[in-house]
Amino acid sequence: MTYAEPFLPAWFEKMTEEDKTKYFALKQQHDLFGIVMQSLGPYTRLLREEPIPTLPLRARLKPDPVLSTIPDHILDETAYRELLESSLAHGAAALAEFRVLRDKYAT
Repeated sequence: MTYAEPFLPAWFEKMTEEDKTKYFALKQQHDLFGIVMQSLGPYTRLLREEPIPTLPLRARLKPDPVLSTIPDHILDETAYRELLESSLAHGAAALAEFRVLRDKYAT
């Protein structure tokens, strides 16, 4: 979820223009996933009394081409355990992509 935040990482300014372009492409590809995952966490309900979001996720999200950035099996999952497992696997792959850049520039 760190990379779905609107704040750029501290090491962003150290990146080459080519790597900044890669970073923004990754961010565009994975932002919605991070936002949706944050909506499932308890912190989003600390200040508002809202129930845990219902599944499948696709049913509560507005149709939009950007939904194609989240795998269908995650959007259409009807069980929370399976959603968690699929989301963790997808998130780990996304993090690995970001960490290639981070590891080049973070000190």
